[in-house]
Amino acid sequence: MARQVRQLLHLAEVSESQNFSFGEVSSVDVVQDVVAYLARKADRKQVKLQLQVLIAMTLIWADRSALFILLKNIVENAINVSPPNSAVFLVVDNVSIQVQDEGPGIGQEHLPFLFKRFWRAPNASHDGAGLGLAICEEIAIAHKWRLTVSSLISGTKFIVWF
Repeated sequence: MARQVRQLLHLAEVSESQNFSFGEVSSVDVVQDVVAYLARKADRKQVKLQLQVLIAMTLIWADRSALFILLKNIVENAINVSPPNSAVFLVVDNVSIQVQDEGPGIGQEHLPFLFKRFWRAPNASHDGAGLGLAICEEIAIAHKWRLTVSSLISGTKFIVWF
């Protein structure tokens, strides 16, 4: 219940542009913070977090906390759907951050609903209120970023485009 209340508060907060505090942010630093924050969860699930940085330090115009929340939600979802002894891959470059898991993937018929508030996949096995990706989309919109998702043969790939 507490998690759902927190997510509802996050959703309300990110829906209002005046709640953001923009500045120059290192996308690499934020991704590293997310990986460190979720490392124990990944270890418990026997999922390896693999980070690949393809750029030198690059700054983007963003709200650091909002970017952290967006990435945390996506990476946490990737960990939740990943089988034991698999990996979640994070790739940072000049124009994007990619998160790819080795889970079962998302059915094509479900892709249009992923960012809808309170929507959960019919076969979802982990807890949640269906708000995490809606929060991610609100953050992306506020930053004028694109958030894309594709279902792969094995797994799912989310990309945040700056």
